[in-house]
Amino acid sequence: MNDVKEFVELVVRRESDLSKSPGAGIVVVRKFKNDWKVLGLKLNGAYDLPKGKTDGEESPFQTAVRETYEESGIDKLKFTWGMESISIRHLTFFLAETYQDAYIPQNPESGIYEHDSAEWISFEKIRSMSYGYLVPIIDWAQSIVIK
Repeated sequence: MNDVKEFVELVVRRESDLSKSPGAGIVVVRKFKNDWKVLGLKLNGAYDLPKGKTDGEESPFQTAVRETYEESGIDKLKFTWGMESISIRHLTFFLAETYQDAYIPQNPESGIYEHDSAEWISFEKIRSMSYGYLVPIIDWAQSIVIK
């Protein structure tokens, strides 16, 4: 697991567009028949994961749960694989499963829609169509879910 974390840090160092504010998110998965799918939040043709900035004194976990709800409407999360997380600089990600459908709600502060759609997609598709710095996070989650 240490090799994955070192790789994540290396990739993130190369990404210059990341905000420096502390934040957190969740890789949300859902089982469809025998296949695990990942929640991808689509914007301008690329997929993102639910995540956002920490508000005040929130813990990374509190931030991750709040942001997941705000960005996908999902509030029923089961941390099947425990509370292990992975951090890349200022972002911390957790892994959880749900049975809920996702949707894109309006941002409660700005009133805008931050993504075009919420889709359940394969690990391979989200890996190939997500922002580069998220690939190690997706690989980490897949290594836990698909054993």
